[in-house]
Amino acid sequence: MITRPPSPYTTFGDWIISRSSSVFGDFRMPICISIISGEAVRDGWINRLTDGDIEKILTRYKEHVSFWNIPVETIRSEIDSFARASNRGYQEIALKFDAIRVGSIEQIALYDAPALLQTNVATVVGKRKDDNFAYITVSSSDGRMVEIQYDLKTKKMVSYNFR
Repeated sequence: MITRPPSPYTTFGDWIISRSSSVFGDFRMPICISIISGEAVRDGWINRLTDGDIEKILTRYKEHVSFWNIPVETIRSEIDSFARASNRGYQEIALKFDAIRVGSIEQIALYDAPALLQTNVATVVGKRKDDNFAYITVSSSDGRMVEIQYDLKTKKMVSYNFR
């Protein structure tokens, strides 16, 4: 029974991602699913996959599908297969996948701001950072502005203030 990933990997998630990536760096979810449903079950480490491992894998997958503009039907199918292979429910995995933010903080702000400003058009007009947070100021076409604070580690919105 394997109790930890082989060196130099510190988590099963990192090890699986490495093995599921091609020489060109693109992520192959079918290979990831095969590793989990085959080796992880056979070698007894399936229950050692943590939520952190799952989130790492899903983050890498979201980066891949976002870059390559993979069709939503393919994503749903692969998420379903991944959920079954990792002994988790589809809804749990789909919700985690949907919550993951990829891209720059500015891109994420342009995704978040229209709902806050109640507009379809938003533009980044200012940005600043400190050690832990990014502050992105976004404007609507009619001049309304909001400053959104993001945690740099998680890329999640912490707060927002209208200007």
